[in-house]
Amino acid sequence: MTRSTLALLHAELRRAQTLRAAGDPAWMAAVDPSAHPRRVELTLQGCGEAQAECVGWLEGHVMGLLLALEDAGARVRPYPRSLPAGEACWTIGLEGGESPAIAAAAGAFAGAFASWADRPEGAELLVRPVE
Repeated sequence: MTRSTLALLHAELRRAQTLRAAGDPAWMAAVDPSAHPRRVELTLQGCGEAQAECVGWLEGHVMGLLLALEDAGARVRPYPRSLPAGEACWTIGLEGGESPAIAAAAGAFAGAFASWADRPEGAELLVRPVE
């Protein structure tokens, strides 16, 4: 857990308690990645039978991306999603941060996957900052 995700968790728990007590359905926004128009999307493609191996790489390295995004001044909100057949897609919601530094962190993360020595043939990680 990062500093920003811990702070976010505390803030969201307090907000959810308030909204739930008031009967407000807005608490669902806390679990909806589309609630963050500014985000980084991570999509694994072409992994085929090596899907679990590629997801394992992603899970093992994503903390580095989260820390790099925090270093860029962003508060991060990761949303791992279910894995449809043949594709894995995660969304990281962003609040704040410098766009050039965010783009650089995204590019470096995609480059790390591309240079992974044991990367299955045809496997690709798309890392797309969305403003």
